[in-house]
Amino acid sequence: MFVGARDNCVCLVCRETISAVKEYNLRRHYETKHMAKYGDVVGQLRTHVVTEFRKQLNNEQQSLFKGNAQAEALTRASFKVAHLIVQSSRPFTDGDFVKKCMISVCDEICPAKSGTFNSVSLSRMTVQRRVDDIAGDIEQQLQTRASTFCNLLWLWMRVQTLMILLSC
Repeated sequence: MFVGARDNCVCLVCRETISAVKEYNLRRHYETKHMAKYGDVVGQLRTHVVTEFRKQLNNEQQSLFKGNAQAEALTRASFKVAHLIVQSSRPFTDGDFVKKCMISVCDEICPAKSGTFNSVSLSRMTVQRRVDDIAGDIEQQLQTRASTFCNLLWLWMRVQTLMILLSC
């Protein structure tokens, strides 16, 4: 009644994680916590119970991934608005104004999604952090590209020097 998850095992019954995946540890966990309830479940019934537990675990994991996907979408939206604010040379405090505008439009067009739009963080400090993150990412990309360019330039100059030396 266990399923592997990375380097650990998860008990399908109680969702407890067993970090040391050894037969003794798994048997001890099952015998001390679940033997009384599931000890007489054997054969086809046991297969059915394990399948149901796996379905429940998968459903729980999927709901966690959905919440995580929505949080990532909210963060991406916040970054995009911060990028637009900076591109238009507006003050960071305009994030709050943009959010109010988005919520007003959403209330008229699709009121069911109003809560989602309200969850997008566009406060002055959030916009400032997003802009700092964008600037840091651009700086890192430039450093990587400059380093690559310098390496290629050095290689090209080395080849040119060798060609000149070989032509003499």
